[in-house]
Amino acid sequence: MTIKELRKRTGLSQSKFAERFSLNLRTLQSWESNDYRQAPRLVINLVSEILDMQDMKGEENVQEKN
Repeated sequence: MTIKELRKRTGLSQSKFAERFSLNLRTLQSWESNDYRQAPRLVINLVSEILDMQDMKGEENVQEKN
């Protein structure tokens, strides 16, 4: 999975995604366009884990309401 795919999963703009995950906007833009280099695997893994945890928490909240 790429950083761009993760961002699209969130539905956030580049600037909001960068802000949310404390990334430099220009660095994110470079990663997404592959002008500079791809996002480090560690960054991708951390963002993915955070999003997965948020997804699980959202599912738990839905189950608690039922």
